[in-house]
Amino acid sequence: MKKTACKKNYLTSVWVIILALVIINLHSVTAHTEGSEDMFVENSVHDVSSELVVVRAIAYNNSTNVYTFSCVLPSDANPNRHWNLRTHSSSLNSFTGTSPNWTVQLSENDLYHIGCEVFLANGSLGRGDFHIDRRIQPDASIPNVLVTETSVINFKATCYPPEGVSNYNLYWTLLGKTTIPLPQFNNQQVITTSVPDVGLWDVDCGIWDNSGQHWTQFGLPVEFFSSGPAYIPNSNGCLPNETCIDSPLNETNSTNSTNSTNSTVNNTINTTIYTNLQNIPATCTGGSITSDVNNGGRAITCTDGVNVLVINAWDKPTSTNPTHFEMYKTTQTGTGLK
Repeated sequence: MKKTACKKNYLTSVWVIILALVIINLHSVTAHTEGSEDMFVENSVHDVSSELVVVRAIAYNNSTNVYTFSCVLPSDANPNRHWNLRTHSSSLNSFTGTSPNWTVQLSENDLYHIGCEVFLANGSLGRGDFHIDRRIQPDASIPNVLVTETSVINFKATCYPPEGVSNYNLYWTLLGKTTIPLPQFNNQQVITTSVPDVGLWDVDCGIWDNSGQHWTQFGLPVEFFSSGPAYIPNSNGCLPNETCIDSPLNETNSTNSTNSTNSTVNNTINTTIYTNLQNIPATCTGGSITSDVNNGGRAITCTDGVNVLVINAWDKPTSTNPTHFEMYKTTQTGTGLK
């Protein structure tokens, strides 16, 4: 028993050393600002290189929040995939196996990162990443980044400071194949620029609170393609201009979920009475909420990366003694958001 244990520990140590050396020598790695995991930049599913690992959402059940993801590998790669699931704050789950798909349930109010790692034929470590945004509203304690008007490598971005922060300095950075500071946009809340190449990039905004002497930052992962709009994380994983599937696949490697092939419609009427406009839950169908701010009333921005829907609401007759509220659609492009 002692010899077996020693041999097992020795093999484990050798594997860890080899893996560390591989990671050190990778020149295409960068870290997400929201977490510590490394990220390989990958091209669009429309222009897939044989050297890249591509992760996509291929099925989604709206009634159970069960997602199925695929991990497409180069033909000569090791078929053993290591999947991992995390949010910007914590690692949630992992799975290793040869199945090309992984089915999991994502039910929290958070931005999810789904990664798939494999060893390529040359011995290097390849990784693909995909993102699902199930946030009902942004975290008010950190900056919020809204990316719109994307086309190939071009985009428009807006950074909203943390709640209550008014005296601040603002800094933009692109994180992808390399780290690219954008000092020409310092203290500009809205920018229009481009990434150097297609693939997955974090559009990162950092805020220095001059009054509180405190630094916060947030990077929104955006995948840019060789044509058309970019993929900005949304709740259903649908890529721009591609058909969405609202039914899960039958997978044996599922996590915290029961597979179902039929979606059901929830016709339950919510009879909850809210005394504050800011506390009323909001959802965005067809995209994700990228801004939910108190502007004397409430302003909600919903986008799928191309189209934008802005809703404004106010307590009536006054905010101090409201009896009802009025809501107006102030901006809408396209027809797929509600």
